[in-house]
Amino acid sequence: MQLEEDSEKMNFIDYVKWAFIENEKSRKQVEDDENLAISSSSFKLLDGDEMGKIHWMFRRCQSQTKLKEQGNFYTQNYFILNHIFYFLLTIINDGKSTYEQILRLMKSIGINYEEEMLQLVHIEDDELLKLKYEKQKVQKKENINQQDFRTLLKIILEIKEISIEQSNEIIDLRNIFDLKTNLELASIFEQLPFIMLQINAFQGKEFKEKEAKLKKEKENEKEKEKLKKQQQQQQHEYQFKQVQLIQQEKIKFGKVLHRLKHKEQQNQILLFDGTIVTGKFWISHHEPSYIPLPINFNMNAFYCNARISHYNEEIKQKINSSLLYQGSVNDQFDPHVNKLQYQEEIDGILKFLDDNDVFQYKGCFQDGLFDGIGRMYRHGYLQYIGEFKGGVRHGLGKELFAQDGTYLCGKFENDKKDGIFTLEKCIDYSTRDKKWLKYNQGQKLFQNGKELILKREPQQLLLRRLQSTAPVRTILNYGESGITNYQLKSLQAGKWLNSNIIDIVIQSVLTQRFLISPNLKNNNTIFINCAKFQDIFGSLISKDQPIENQVFKDIIDNHNNNQKQLRFVFFFNLDRGHFLSVVYENEKLYLIDSLKDKKADLLHQIKKLLKDFNFNVIDGWQDIPVSQQKNSYDCGIYTINYICQIIKNIELSIPEMIKKNCFIIEQIKINMIRYLIGTYFLQLGIELLQL
Repeated sequence: MQLEEDSEKMNFIDYVKWAFIENEKSRKQVEDDENLAISSSSFKLLDGDEMGKIHWMFRRCQSQTKLKEQGNFYTQNYFILNHIFYFLLTIINDGKSTYEQILRLMKSIGINYEEEMLQLVHIEDDELLKLKYEKQKVQKKENINQQDFRTLLKIILEIKEISIEQSNEIIDLRNIFDLKTNLELASIFEQLPFIMLQINAFQGKEFKEKEAKLKKEKENEKEKEKLKKQQQQQQHEYQFKQVQLIQQEKIKFGKVLHRLKHKEQQNQILLFDGTIVTGKFWISHHEPSYIPLPINFNMNAFYCNARISHYNEEIKQKINSSLLYQGSVNDQFDPHVNKLQYQEEIDGILKFLDDNDVFQYKGCFQDGLFDGIGRMYRHGYLQYIGEFKGGVRHGLGKELFAQDGTYLCGKFENDKKDGIFTLEKCIDYSTRDKKWLKYNQGQKLFQNGKELILKREPQQLLLRRLQSTAPVRTILNYGESGITNYQLKSLQAGKWLNSNIIDIVIQSVLTQRFLISPNLKNNNTIFINCAKFQDIFGSLISKDQPIENQVFKDIIDNHNNNQKQLRFVFFFNLDRGHFLSVVYENEKLYLIDSLKDKKADLLHQIKKLLKDFNFNVIDGWQDIPVSQQKNSYDCGIYTINYICQIIKNIELSIPEMIKKNCFIIEQIKINMIRYLIGTYFLQLGIELLQL
């Protein structure tokens, strides 16, 4: 029986799974192997916060914490590490795979420890995953020679971006690479985990140097801050006026139409878009440039061009209609009534009138959107009462079913009925929450807005089935990208951004920029987003990876500009582990990266792509000052900021942007950008350009 197991042929994934089960420490002291769930995950499917959960086995680490976790794996799981080395050395000794193929595989080896699950990450369609060997052959050390070890360690050093000269500082490595020295292979196997720790020590030293540099920079910043405070005290009045002017810019120079001196009377202001607001305001009598601020909950607004209508689902088609609003507003004079105000019997009331429709909404708002508890009426009839989110019906609610006052009651998801709905009749419309009579019979089943046949099954079973059929829903589609509720979670603090989020945000900012200055739309800059970059280079960068030139050609052809003068701005997810950007301009390549490294494979592939299209590239990366992230998850936010700076200053060259410190940013602003994207995702654009 043992002989049959040893003769069983396994590929890399199967062999590592077997090693996990065999390893006593990986069982976490469970007695039954079935309690240890092991699965393999597609490398290309990694995105968003999933990237931050992966412990890469051989890659350079992005933080001191990740480096420590990697070191702990080497020491605590040396059994598994050795088995991985066994298989890699067998592949090398077999000679059927190239150096670059093995490097690709090693860059993809990572473990996801979550909920008692050991999850192995792998590349799809990789030739190495098709190779199978007998278990006995893999573990037979006699087949391995010192040259195989040299090749393996050379790949590790390349991935870690450590030169052979640096590696000579490690005695064990120096002996292995010394062609005149013959070592006992068993001793090399025993030393491998400790050799890996010594290799990691080089990056640990880099982190310490960075920390020392940051410490010095902070001390310098403190000195600058002292000087700055002195200047602030001298220019306090001037700066106060500047703040007011910034507020003024936000509502585009609102003009006071009618000012009454008596405190109990109302004033009127005219906003940039023609909106007229009537109510009680604070208005400066000394500085007419200061923006009026609302000071009570009862304002009246007339929106002549329905500036908020395209966000609320029920009135998004009424962009040419005038809207009337009564209630509380925010500082930009958009409807805003929170849940606490609603509980105090305060409603926001929005309505529009035209020849064919009479619509009215009463309830909660958040910055112009229906959000919270609300009621919708058409021609005086209650159409819906219940929960809203982001301008759509979302949550528990009641929808008019028949003219006799019967309503369907249940759960709405993204404006669509979803789940089991019961029937209720409204018997009293006089109160805000209405009075209802429940029917004992008459249930309907909906999924994604469509009615299904209701089978005679227990209600809880049906609910469980519905919850499992569509746990993820699409929030919005923007061009070629779609965003789900799960992907939106990546906007939370401490999370890795999803690439779709980045693509949509940048496209939104580009759209706003070209609306501001239409003449810039035909400029020579081409932006290549995360999705297109992956179409061109694949999800893992290595020197032997084929490049899809046709995708790049289509991008150039669609631009309709002089090819020789083009500037390319790539922003992307490198190896499913880090967001950054690269700019090609005037035959030079600029690496705009919040975690600076050599990135030799990336340089090789981008130069190869450009040269295939006769774009000359001078030397390697151009060294430019770029702010570095202080954690392992903000790379996406930094990338958004840097691309927004390029869009904002699109008429300037990269050297000119460098002189303006466009790629220098403080962490507090990075936090603000994450907040802005998360809070104003659907209407984002101008805010990031202002930053």
